[in-house]
Amino acid sequence: MGCGVAGVAGSAFTMIGSTGPTAGQLYIVDTFLVVVFGGAASLLGTIASAFSISQAQSIMEFFLSGSMAKVLTLLVVVGILMIRPQGLFALKLRK
Repeated sequence: MGCGVAGVAGSAFTMIGSTGPTAGQLYIVDTFLVVVFGGAASLLGTIASAFSISQAQSIMEFFLSGSMAKVLTLLVVVGILMIRPQGLFALKLRK
């Protein structure tokens, strides 16, 4: 399932940007942030975190500059991860 979603994302990316050895460098921090915030093993959490992070960043870019909005989003996500380190949707584990 994850490989299929990655394939769809890769094909969509080639339509909006050029591909090359440095194609994903601008998006690597945002991608890591989305996966960790949503929960590393949860596809639903990843989708929910991607939507919430992108909406928060878009709203903040309306009022602030793009880089400042990215920094504030990062600080908010790090603060939430300090409270809930397993992410938004963590798998239930028996201990």
